Amino acid sequence: MDTFRKQDLERLLLVEAEGCVTIYLPTFKAGPEVQQAPIMLKNLTREAEERLVQLGRRRPEVLETLKPIERLIHDTEFWKHQNEGLAVFLTPDTFETFRLPVHFEPSVSIDLKLNVRPLLTHLHGDGNFYILAVSLNDARFFKAGKFEIEELAVENLPLNKDHALGLDKSQSISLKNGAGAALGVPSHGSLELSDIEKTEIRQYFRKIDHALMELLKSGKEPLVVASVETLFPLYKEVNTYPHLMDECLKGSPETLSPAQLHTKAWPMVKDHFAAPLKRAREKFTMLHGQESPLASAKLEDIFFAAHQNRVEALMMAKNAGQWGTFDLEQQSLDAAEVPEVTHRDLLSALTAPALLSGAAVYMLDLEDMPEGEPLAALFRY
Repeated sequence: MDTFRKQDLERLLLVEAEGCVTIYLPTFKAGPEVQQAPIMLKNLTREAEERLVQLGRRRPEVLETLKPIERLIHDTEFWKHQNEGLAVFLTPDTFETFRLPVHFEPSVSIDLKLNVRPLLTHLHGDGNFYILAVSLNDARFFKAGKFEIEELAVENLPLNKDHALGLDKSQSISLKNGAGAALGVPSHGSLELSDIEKTEIRQYFRKIDHALMELLKSGKEPLVVASVETLFPLYKEVNTYPHLMDECLKGSPETLSPAQLHTKAWPMVKDHFAAPLKRAREKFTMLHGQESPLASAKLEDIFFAAHQNRVEALMMAKNAGQWGTFDLEQQSLDAAEVPEVTHRDLLSALTAPALLSGAAVYMLDLEDMPEGEPLAALFRY
């Protein structure tokens, strides 16, 4: 299934051309509903065709432009492998689709920019983190995000405890009284280790820590250790990475696949990635209540601040929509109550420069928006 990453978003944001077509629709993984998606895309494509014609394009030219989508509609193999939502992007030079675990409302956008706002829900709360799956028999290291995980080859990472200490099996100390648990069998901390055993394990963990620090260096991503509880305190003793999570993913990781490790580890870090939104909402509420010029819920204020690279954080209601016209040189904006075919999508027009200038952008349900406003922003200055 497709993966949509921040670098994909950045690439789409840079596109600007006449007649960019963006289509979103819900899809289905199984059942009779699967057949509904290509029909829905066909209807949305007809809508895009009519709007392009209304903008002054000749119908034969429009039909030629939309051929990539037409071919997709009839690609039966493509529709057999769906997720919860489909995003379609068509420009004069590119055609891209993303099948994502996000339910999209059906929509068509024709503009100078691609409409990426619905995708921000997918990226919300995303961020990189690391997983160290370690037992005395095995050590694996992974880089993960909200939806994906990959194992990394780490130079000098010990294969296991004996490898780290340069021992063969005849030299290795046999851990008694629950040795199996230390070696990876699920345990809840009942294993008793001798001082010699602890010393050996610390040596093993120091070598792991040293190998990881060569890779992580000044990184700030959270590190989750997956291990039996008995071993985790020993790892914490020798760890030098400042962003190690306080709790481990409990139980033996040896039999867990990367996907299973990801499923278990994500709940441990998701609050870490949600924290910036919480801080942004609290800061907006405080500054807006003080009538500070550094916070605004007014479309015009936010629009021109975005184009001046002044937006620090932008919060937007998921179903918000606003169309109209603007002139950046004249610093004028005219929002329309009833959109016309020649109007610009003002929210997309301000979201793109905000994201490209490094602003944090969040898509929220209206009831979760600060002050109940459909749009809210914090300014850098």
